[in-house]
Amino acid sequence: MNTLKYRIPTSSHKYRNLLIKSWLNCVQLVLVLYKGSMLVKAYSLQQDRSRHCQIYNKQKELRVLLSFDPRVSHACWQYNISEQNFIGMKIMSETTNTESTNPESTTAAPESSSEFEQYQLSEKWLKRFKLLKKLGADSQSMFSIMKTPEFKGLSNSDRISVSLNFFVLFFGPLYYLFKKMWMKAGFMFASIWVFNGLLSIVEGLLGFTFPSVIFWVVPNVICAQIACYDYYKHITAEEKIWPQVPEFLKQPVGIISYLVASFVFLMVAVSLTTA
Repeated sequence: MNTLKYRIPTSSHKYRNLLIKSWLNCVQLVLVLYKGSMLVKAYSLQQDRSRHCQIYNKQKELRVLLSFDPRVSHACWQYNISEQNFIGMKIMSETTNTESTNPESTTAAPESSSEFEQYQLSEKWLKRFKLLKKLGADSQSMFSIMKTPEFKGLSNSDRISVSLNFFVLFFGPLYYLFKKMWMKAGFMFASIWVFNGLLSIVEGLLGFTFPSVIFWVVPNVICAQIACYDYYKHITAEEKIWPQVPEFLKQPVGIISYLVASFVFLMVAVSLTTA
């Protein structure tokens, strides 16, 4: 029976350099994600400015047309109000009358006044939130949703949009940090370290080496499947951690302890199994 042996410290520098390089890559990924978020915010700000400019121009045209109407001056003289206030009241009344007489606007009102608009989401995330709400994300987990006939009845694009986040597939828990889901990101980092430590021990016991891609693909695929659901719960219910985890891990001190313990376990596993 093979037994684990303590390795001589001469080979530890190789794994120390490997760990340093991995942390540097993580820092670079965080910087790339931060730069991408700044670009997205700049684009959304530009879109909002253009939309406000269009609304302002329409109101300005209507004010100019009303200002040339002689009835406006007569009404202002009769009710002793300024022309600007009267024109503003006229615009409000005409807008209200148009919305009440237009059947298309009344039917489209419930769609525009969505309950998720208060969160200022993009169109892509708004569609995801509506699908998750329809599938019952408020009362069941993502893996339970994926077993329902409602989920299986969706189109391929809709199923992929809510059950697979490609950013998480490549960046893993770093995406959770980007979305400010701190406790879930810490839990995932710690679980990945435990998973990698166990794989290292199995390598030492069996005497062969796993492909390096297994160490990150398996946990990233799991994270990618629940990322959209987790962000939905983070925004709508302010969920910090999954309710299924032990009570100790529902506190920040528990997550920090789990991170420290899993990192120590990984270092011990690597030191015991390196050649």
